[in-house]
Amino acid sequence: MVAKTLLVLPRRFARAYTGGAPPDLRYSPPEVHRDWYAIVLGGSRADKGMLGFTSIKSAVPTQMTPQEADALHAYIIDRSWKAYNEQQNEQSRQK
Repeated sequence: MVAKTLLVLPRRFARAYTGGAPPDLRYSPPEVHRDWYAIVLGGSRADKGMLGFTSIKSAVPTQMTPQEADALHAYIIDRSWKAYNEQQNEQSRQK
């Protein structure tokens, strides 16, 4: 289920983001993880350009379910660990 959801997310939600380069969520501070639902579903950071995926009005359905928000969060955490491990391996090779 998670893998299927992750395959759908980029196509379904990529159009919702507009303007500038999106932040690299692999390096999100702990507050982002703590407030995940409020940010992603509720739009608590709309003033900073991150609309909630339950509030976007468009011709393409953009309602995100809590399960999809969880799958996206799990994917970002996985990518964070991969980036961390790559950085650690690179530092070990340089020693």
